[in-house]
Amino acid sequence: MKRNASEAIDTHFICQHAVAGSPRAGVRGFEFDNRMFVLRALFLVAFLGLGARALGAQSSALALTLDGDGDRAKGKAWHSLLTPLGESEESAEDQLRALLEELKLMRDNAPVDLVREIANLGTREALNGLIEIYDTLGSSFMRKTFLRSFMIFDGNADSGRPALQQLMNVATGSKSEEMRLEALEAIAGCTNLGSSFLAMIVESDADSEVRKKAMEYRAASFDSSDQRWFRALFEAGLGNQGHPDLRPGYRPLPKIRAEAFRALLGEMNSEALRNFTGDRQAQVRRLALNELWVRADEGVLKLAEQTWREVRDWPENRAIAAKILLDMQGEDVAEKIMKEATRVGSSLTLMEEVAPIFAELESSNVTKKLVSMFKKKDLSGQYFAMHALRSSDLKDVNKALRKMIRSKDTLIARKAMQILTERDDQEAANDLRKFLSKKVDGELAGKAFQALFGLRGDYEDWAAELPDFMTHRSATVRVAAVRALGQARDARDFEALTSALDDSHWSVRYEALRALAALRIPKAVPALVSSMEREEPRLRYEIGRLLEDLTGKHYGQQLVAWQDWLEEEGAEPTVLTEQEAERARRVDDERRDRDSSGAAFFGLEIHSKRMIFVLDLSRSMLERSRGHYAHEEGEPRIDIAKRELIHTLGVLDSTALINLISFSDKADPWKKESVPFSARMLDRATSYIKKLSTDFGGTNLHAALKLAFESPDVDTIVILSDGFPSVGDIVDPKRLRMEVASWNEFRRIAIHCVALGDDIGLLRELSKDSNGKYQHVP
Repeated sequence: MKRNASEAIDTHFICQHAVAGSPRAGVRGFEFDNRMFVLRALFLVAFLGLGARALGAQSSALALTLDGDGDRAKGKAWHSLLTPLGESEESAEDQLRALLEELKLMRDNAPVDLVREIANLGTREALNGLIEIYDTLGSSFMRKTFLRSFMIFDGNADSGRPALQQLMNVATGSKSEEMRLEALEAIAGCTNLGSSFLAMIVESDADSEVRKKAMEYRAASFDSSDQRWFRALFEAGLGNQGHPDLRPGYRPLPKIRAEAFRALLGEMNSEALRNFTGDRQAQVRRLALNELWVRADEGVLKLAEQTWREVRDWPENRAIAAKILLDMQGEDVAEKIMKEATRVGSSLTLMEEVAPIFAELESSNVTKKLVSMFKKKDLSGQYFAMHALRSSDLKDVNKALRKMIRSKDTLIARKAMQILTERDDQEAANDLRKFLSKKVDGELAGKAFQALFGLRGDYEDWAAELPDFMTHRSATVRVAAVRALGQARDARDFEALTSALDDSHWSVRYEALRALAALRIPKAVPALVSSMEREEPRLRYEIGRLLEDLTGKHYGQQLVAWQDWLEEEGAEPTVLTEQEAERARRVDDERRDRDSSGAAFFGLEIHSKRMIFVLDLSRSMLERSRGHYAHEEGEPRIDIAKRELIHTLGVLDSTALINLISFSDKADPWKKESVPFSARMLDRATSYIKKLSTDFGGTNLHAALKLAFESPDVDTIVILSDGFPSVGDIVDPKRLRMEVASWNEFRRIAIHCVALGDDIGLLRELSKDSNGKYQHVP
C-alpha cells in the first residue's frame, strides 16, 4: 500500500531512535534497556501499520499516558495505539492469558506493575498463574515482588485462602531465610486471614526462627478473643503431653511460650503472677517479677530478694531484682548488692545493668565506696565502678581512669579510654601519647589513638599530625589514622590517603579506599581503578562497589571496563553527587536483587581469597539434624558440615590462601599459617577434614576465634557451630562478643556464621557486628 509524502517514514531513522538514549559504555561495559527498546519498536510498528493519521487521532491521550509513572503504563499506551480503531475490548480471560504469557516471557526481567496488574484481577486463575510462574523465578527481587502481590488476594472469597496458603508454604518451606521472612511479613500484613495463618505457622513444625517470628507478629495483634489460644501455647510449654486447643504433635518453643505469657500479662491477677515468679523458664520469671514491680505489688520485695539470692539465675533476672531492691530500700542494700555484683565470675550483663542505678542513689557513702574500688586490683570492681561513675563530676574519677589506661586487662584499658573520651578529659591526652610511644600493638594501640583523636576537638587543630600516625609501627594505629582522615572528607588529604594504598597491611588499604571514595572527587576514581589492578579479591570486590557508587556505572570487578571508561572520560571523570548516588543506590539494590539467585557456602556468597574455616567438633555435633519431613531425623550435624566444607574448598580459586581450625575444649589449626591453595592442597585438606571426628569436649569458641585472628592474612572467617561457648577463657556470650568486636575494630574481618541445629543468637550477632552473613541450618 502506497503512502503519501505526509505519511512517509524514514524507517532507518526510527530504528536509530529506538535505541537512542540506551546507556552505552564501551564494548565490555555495554548496558541495554530492553523494555525501552520494546516500547520504541512499538512506535515503529505503529507508524508503519497505521500511518500518521491513526497516530494523530490518539496522540493527546498517548502523550498524557507517556508522562505517567512506570514502563508498564507506557507499554499499555503503545498497546492501545496498535489496537485497530473500533475493535472491541478483550474478554477478561483473554486479557489474563495475554498478561500471563507476557509475564512468562519476561520472568525475572518483568516490570513490577505487570505482576500487580495480574494480582489486581483477583481471580483464582490469576493467582494460579502467578503461583506457577513463581516456581520458575531465579532472582530474589522478583520472588519478593510475587510474595507481596499475593497479599492483594487477601479478603477475596475465592482466592484469598489459596494465596495465603502459598505464602505459608514459602514461609515454612523455602530454603532461603530471606524468602521465609519476606513471606512472613506479607502474611502479617494481610488484615483478613493473616492472623489465622500466623497461628498455623506457630503451631507448625517449621524452622524455629520462622515460628518465633510468626509468634511476634501474632502477639502484636493480641486481643481478649485470643486469650484461650495464647493460654494454650503457654500451658503446652509446661511439659504437658499435647493440648486440646493445639495441633496434635505441637512442638513447644521457649520463645513462643514467653511471648504468649507476655501477651497474657494484662489478663492475669497478681496472685497468678506471684506464682509464675518461680516458673522454670527464666524469661517468664523476669516478666512476672517486672509486672509485679510495675503494679507496686506488696509481695514484690520478698520475691526480688529471693531472685537476687539465686546466683544461678539469668543475669537479666537478677538485674531486675537488684533494681527493685535499690528502688525500695535504697542505700540500705547498696553495699550488699555491690559486693555480690562484683564477685569473681559475675557476668558483664549483671554489672552493666546494675551499676548505673548506683549513680541515681546520690549517696556520698556509696560514691566513696565506688571510688575506692578504682584503687584496688579487683578487675570486676574496677569495671563496675567505671560504669557506675562514668557520668560523675568527681575529678578523682578522671585521675583513676587515666591510671587504668595501662591496665594489663584489655577490657579495663579499653573501657577507661572510652569513658575518658566521653568525659572530655583533656589531661588524658598526654597519657595516651605516652602510651602510644611505647611498644604497644594490637587493638589497644588503635583504641588509644582513637581516644586521643576524640579528645583533640577541632580537626583543623591537629590535621597536620595525622600523617605521622599513618607511619606508626602498629597497623591498628595506621587504620585509625586513615579512618580519622576519612571522617573529615577533606580533599586536601588526597595525597596522604593515596600513599596509604601502598601499605603492607590490607586493613589499612581497605580503610584508605573507603576514605578516598568518601571524598567524592574526580581524581579519586583513577586512584581506585589503579588499586584494583594490583589488589586481591576481597578488596577488588570492595573497589568495584566503591567505583559504582562514585560513578553510577556497573562494571563491578571488570578492570578493563573501568580502564576503557576512564580513558573515554579523560582527566576529570564524572562523579555523582551524594544525592545522585543515593538515588542510584536504590536502583542498584533492585538490580542486585534481580541478579542474585543464591551462592556458595550453605547459601552464603563469600568474596575472599584469605579465608579461615572454624569447625566445631564438640560432642553435640553428633546430634542429628532435622529430616525433610516432620519428626524425621536427618544426618549428624558434623557430617553435613564436613561435606559442605569439602564442596566449598573444591570451588575456591587456585590462588586462595586458606586454613582450617577445629575446636572443642581447645582449638587446633590444620596448618600453622594460611597456605596457598592448589589441587594438591585440596586433596590434603579433603583427607584432613574426612578424618576429623567429634570428641566429648565442650565448645571453646573463644580459643578458636583468638587463633583465627592471630593470622595476619585472614580477611574472612567462617564459623560452623551448633552451640554456645561452654569452656575456655571467656564463655559469657556478651564478653565474647565484646572481645571479638575489639579485635576486629581495626581489622574489618568479615565473620560469616552457620548455626547447625538450634538458632544461635551469639553467632547471629557476631555476623551482624562484622557485616558478615548468618545462616541457620535446622
